[in-house]
Amino acid sequence: MLHEFYYEEFIRAEEWLESKKRFSDTSSIMSLIGFLIGLGDRHTENILLSAIDGSVLHVDYSCVFDKAKEFEVPEVVPFRLTQNIIKVLFRENWK
Repeated sequence: MLHEFYYEEFIRAEEWLESKKRFSDTSSIMSLIGFLIGLGDRHTENILLSAIDGSVLHVDYSCVFDKAKEFEVPEVVPFRLTQNIIKVLFRENWK
């Protein structure tokens, strides 16, 4: 569903391409920062999308410094590359 947000929000081709680039850039930066500070508990409710430029910002830093590794079911992956994110990153998966 995430890719539909970009498809519907950025109608002009130039805006759409630029928003995809911003999504890609900010997602990779946020994933790297999250990895470095041990940020866990990442899901769609902890990610803020900009309807202005398509950028991504992580919110809810309550599971920082590898705190998520102490959960009953510990998180062991550095970040999650979901199908939802992949569909935004790769054009062939769009409508």
